[in-house]
Amino acid sequence: MFTHTADANQRLSRSPKCDVARLRSCRFCPEAVPDVTEHPDACITGITCTNYPYRFILPAVDEDTSSKHSEGDTLNKHLGAVAAALLALAVSGCGASATQTGGGTAAASSTESAAPATTSAPAEVKMGTTADAIAAGWLAGNAKPIFPAGGAGKVDVVASAPIKVDMIGSVTVPVAVRNGTNETITSVDVSGAAMDATGKILASGRSQGFSPAVVPAGGISLGYVYFDAKLPATAKLEFTVASKPLEGDPYFQDLKVNQANAVGTSVTGKATNTSKNKLNGPYGVHVTCFDAKGKLLGSQTGFATPDADLAAGQSVTFQVDFYNEPCPTFLVGVSGYGPL
Repeated sequence: MFTHTADANQRLSRSPKCDVARLRSCRFCPEAVPDVTEHPDACITGITCTNYPYRFILPAVDEDTSSKHSEGDTLNKHLGAVAAALLALAVSGCGASATQTGGGTAAASSTESAAPATTSAPAEVKMGTTADAIAAGWLAGNAKPIFPAGGAGKVDVVASAPIKVDMIGSVTVPVAVRNGTNETITSVDVSGAAMDATGKILASGRSQGFSPAVVPAGGISLGYVYFDAKLPATAKLEFTVASKPLEGDPYFQDLKVNQANAVGTSVTGKATNTSKNKLNGPYGVHVTCFDAKGKLLGSQTGFATPDADLAAGQSVTFQVDFYNEPCPTFLVGVSGYGPL
């Protein structure tokens, strides 16, 4: 659904007034404008955000007295701009795909163009672990999962949780992404297609953020893919990964997680801005749950407080509830906006 704002010059302030799913849809869409309207059922995302709930707020076009257009013409122009932006997003960055059935370890099936004959083989990339991210402070918790290496030179989904339908009839599939390239990446985005045994598409989904947001060569990042559909447990999931090499300051900046505690049915903790930059809120908190054997189990998101600008050395605190969902062990990451 496409809706025009009333004022083309209206500048909307950041505020976590959307619910978690909607706000994170805006917040983690690459290149999205991280502004939220005063209405809780819509987020403003420029022209590139296509995550749940698939709703855009587009600025109204100032009326040109020399050339008048009907509202339908104006909307068509906006739709064309959206389509062009999405196409550009789809073909940008590093891309890879993986296929699996009902969750578990992904089997990579990406394709790449052949390198020129004169190009030397890339240097071997050392595969990192979640322990490395914990040591760096970008993740914290008591889980110790071990993930496959993934494809050399690719950014792959290397593991996912089993399909589980929630109480509202949708599916959130936690995934682990491996950066198998020899460069640091950011803006990790995973789209997913759910298919039956005949290959019929049952639903399409997309990720809504990863932690850490900046992933070093060989590193692991944790996120989830959301499907607004009631999927059978036997559905085959095909994932496609996009990312961008890090250039300059990241758009999404990880905070160092100083502590993470299991308190009842919640995870509480504290995170600090250890960068040299002032960061901007809201600060997304992403908790990934694992079973006792280190297998992906579930995912919950929330926000840290306060959501004001955060100078270097300042901290935020958080509490994310699991609503009685099982979470034997967990890892948590926190990120905000870097310099705009």
